[in-house]
Amino acid sequence: AGYDLVNSTPFSIDITPFIEPGKKNVITFRITDPNGNFNWKDSQVYTWGVYRTNPSHGFGGITGKVELEATGKLYVKDVFIKNQPEPHTIEVEVRAANETGTSVTNKELCLEIKEHPNGQTVYRKNVRLESLKEGENLQTYQIKVPNAHLWSVDSPRLYDLKISLNDDAVTERFGFRWFEIKDVKGDRQFFLNGKRLLLRGTHRHEDHAGVAQAMTEDMMRREMRMMKDMGVNFIRLGHYQQSEIILDLCDELGILVWEEIPWC
Repeated sequence: AGYDLVNSTPFSIDITPFIEPGKKNVITFRITDPNGNFNWKDSQVYTWGVYRTNPSHGFGGITGKVELEATGKLYVKDVFIKNQPEPHTIEVEVRAANETGTSVTNKELCLEIKEHPNGQTVYRKNVRLESLKEGENLQTYQIKVPNAHLWSVDSPRLYDLKISLNDDAVTERFGFRWFEIKDVKGDRQFFLNGKRLLLRGTHRHEDHAGVAQAMTEDMMRREMRMMKDMGVNFIRLGHYQQSEIILDLCDELGILVWEEIPWC
């Protein structure tokens, strides 16, 4: 059905062509290790047939959450929320997928923002989509919530944005916020939501003694809670791509995060 060559990163595979409706279907995963590298040198590039790939280690497995998702032929494929210099404003990119085989007209898209976790609605708008061509359709929306609570390291207020199209819906959690670096009399200073913030940071790798990358969510939560209790408000994640759970915990606990490009 498909394969992925880059370790430590999430990926998805469309298995629609292989499914037999009404019958028992078996999905098989095969995990291979092309290099068998048993040291921590991660700057080399190895060849695998005609491919050049980054090194892996002498072990393998699935370390993240696995989901099987079923949709109709018209669905929300992706939602990307961009913070803006005016912290109460966000820009939302919605990618709607149309796999009906023809253009679709006069569909309605609903955008709804609720406080997390109490569910109180602070914004709702229905948008008429005149036409959705076959394939992927990008829609961009500017949303302003003047009375929204801003996310900060001391008060990490979060919201849920729900995008609905036909019978399909996608929810993304986010915070209203904006950071910038300002030059103050020659001193480069970090500002969050217009206020100076002194960063107290540390560094985190993606593994743990005894279990390597296969940390449970409870282990990750305990580790991040300890960092927050130590007074940390900033974390550099290095250097393999880390679990989305870690990013969610940073949002939840009030920790700014710098996730490195997975250069290795």
